[in-house]
Amino acid sequence: MSYLPVSVSSLLSSTSLAFTAIFAYFIVKHKLTEYCVNTVVLMMLGPIILGLHMHGDQGQIYDRPMGEPDRKYMLGFVMTLVGAAIHGFINAGVEYSHVKAGVIVTSYLVMQMQFLIFMFSTLFCFIAMIINKDFKVTLLLISSKSLINKLSTFLG
Repeated sequence: MSYLPVSVSSLLSSTSLAFTAIFAYFIVKHKLTEYCVNTVVLMMLGPIILGLHMHGDQGQIYDRPMGEPDRKYMLGFVMTLVGAAIHGFINAGVEYSHVKAGVIVTSYLVMQMQFLIFMFSTLFCFIAMIINKDFKVTLLLISSKSLINKLSTFLG
């Protein structure tokens, strides 16, 4: 995801709702209403259009970080979509396991599961950042005098 701008990443990540609906249809045997199908189609059109129309007139890619090669940009694009698909699969799988166990799926239970998924994914990323020493780089950037001078001149 670091190869993508925030706008593209958030659009691609939002497709997890569409993946959840698709996997719920196949795994949990939910019925797809016209509204659900319409939503899935519209949610999938955004990334498809974004992927097809990312090249400008002179071949440059719009909305891409400076100096980012095409290969890394596409890698970030695909990895974010795969992550959204995995998230949709986890949601449908959790519901399937609850249905098979005879547990009534309520909105409270769904919120608990979402909280646990997000909490553990945040912890996973936090530990990876500690191992990768990302916090030291951030602290060095903040404590560098050039950054402080730039901020003081900007804030004026």
